[in-house]
Amino acid sequence: MRFYRKFLLIFILFLSTSFFYTKDIVKIIYHGHSCFSVITPKKLSIMIDPFSKKLGYKMPRIPTHVVLISNEHYGHNDYKDVVGVPIILHGINKDGSFNKIDFYLQDVHIFNLPSYHDKVRGNQWGLNSIFVIDIENFRIIHMGSFGSFLYKKELNKLYKPNILMIPVGGFFTIDANDAYNLCKKIKPDIIMPMNYKTEVTKDLPFNGVEDFLKLFPENKIFHPKKRVVKFNLDKNYGKGILYLMKYK
Repeated sequence: MRFYRKFLLIFILFLSTSFFYTKDIVKIIYHGHSCFSVITPKKLSIMIDPFSKKLGYKMPRIPTHVVLISNEHYGHNDYKDVVGVPIILHGINKDGSFNKIDFYLQDVHIFNLPSYHDKVRGNQWGLNSIFVIDIENFRIIHMGSFGSFLYKKELNKLYKPNILMIPVGGFFTIDANDAYNLCKKIKPDIIMPMNYKTEVTKDLPFNGVEDFLKLFPENKIFHPKKRVVKFNLDKNYGKGILYLMKYK
């Protein structure tokens, strides 16, 4: 009898850690600036662009398996306070050159594309890494501190993702108008603006998200009620819907 009880407990544990992920739910949490957590159906936790405490936002305390760093500026590369012992994937090398990534783990494929942080071929702010996260047939693109333009070949690789995380604040990156025009070319289902001025970063020389919001009709803007937003891998969420994520 004890053997069967033990077997039953093991079987229930197996169900809870394996079968429940077949609900195909991806969770996305916005932490502020350009930092997001993406949690896959198999509970793999990916954090993108963790910021330094001196930026002003509260550092998230989420156990993380993989960290993606788009560039080596302090608002994007402070992985030392990330909870856990994650794999760190730097899109830019210490010498400032591009670091090509083609990474597989569980249900995820991550690769990156080189780009510029500014409009003068990186001479002002350096290079930037655009990360593409494929979770089965669900694609998330994080543009990092993108500040330049894309050629047709690059646009083809980024075309029609499920979610596009894009900077809109200007000065350090593209501004609201450039971001809007890029969204029209990439044609994502969902747009998540990032890297803009808030009450936390009010002393930094970039703009708020308001200029970007003005470019969208009200029926294309969604305000999630919670910080954790869930997406079903197989659900159609429409085209060009702006999600104004909460960071607190």
